[in-house]
Amino acid sequence: LVREYRRGDIRGGKLRIKEWDYYLIENGEDISVYLEVENADATVSTEDKTATENALTADMKVGMYLDIDLLKKIGNNNPTAITVTKQPITITFVVPDKLINTDTSKTRTYKIIRVHNGTATILDCSFNPATKTASFATDKFSSYAIAYVDTIDGGNNSGSTGGNSGGNT
Repeated sequence: LVREYRRGDIRGGKLRIKEWDYYLIENGEDISVYLEVENADATVSTEDKTATENALTADMKVGMYLDIDLLKKIGNNNPTAITVTKQPITITFVVPDKLINTDTSKTRTYKIIRVHNGTATILDCSFNPATKTASFATDKFSSYAIAYVDTIDGGNNSGSTGGNSGGNT
């Protein structure tokens, strides 16, 4: 995901841009803003993993950890991290096959757990079974976990059993 911004596109938008950055943009430099998303199963910090696990409800399971960074690059300068935006940004991603429910007697509901500055927050997540994509909105960028709850059709929670049926919110 890369979005190119030109002069005049930044002021009043969702990004917090420093005055020096405005100066560069107003003097002809272009800005690129993009997401970097990496599997963090092997690299998530002990602190973030603990915060995530403490945020889980009894029937919720962690499917995988992600490191999501929002970066800006102005001209030929090195990219810098944007850790907070003025307004939430919607992120849509393809759910990995290992997290798709294949048990038709169950419905899987996804949640996103964000850990930012040591605080875990559970974010709502919508799932489109036709495209196998999930979407959520966030205004902070750091460690994330894809979590889920499996519900037996008929209303009882069952923990996890692999894969995913449709109908998730």
